[in-house]
Amino acid sequence: MLALIRPFFSICLLRLRPQDLPASSLLLALSMLAYTACTALAHSALLSPLDAVIGGVVDALLLCGLTLSLLALHRRWARAVQTLTALVGAGAVTTLVAIPFLAWRVGVMRAGAPAGIEMAFIAMIVVWNLAVIAHVLRHALSTSFAVAVVIAIVMYLVSSQVLSVMLEGRMTL
Repeated sequence: MLALIRPFFSICLLRLRPQDLPASSLLLALSMLAYTACTALAHSALLSPLDAVIGGVVDALLLCGLTLSLLALHRRWARAVQTLTALVGAGAVTTLVAIPFLAWRVGVMRAGAPAGIEMAFIAMIVVWNLAVIAHVLRHALSTSFAVAVVIAIVMYLVSSQVLSVMLEGRMTL
């Protein structure tokens, strides 16, 4: 099991590239399942169980749809399986790291206290996640890291906006 997870930690540390992963549909499916479960768990602090699962599924679909669109636009379709596997596998890792801080933030919000150091940790994890996405996209699209950072930020903003609109009014505090 650790052998399956270790490459995603290395991608999160910017040591491995997406092309270092096997082009395996099974690994992609398992990674996608892990990503969807982790994002649903992250959403569960503020959403009903059904809305959290919907949020996790929509998050995964947005990541896949945006990534596949980018790969098609850059004519890098052959890199789809490894790129998606790297993004969802590494995304599951960064989301797992974020969950305790997100829970801490929800507790602070429920107590009516102002944002504190928990927001600094969450911001650092978001920046780290964007760097990981940019790292993967840089290799998948054969572009510079700066261009990949811009693409990662746009993808993050689009996904955040879609999820925000979709789940508006459903948060429980």
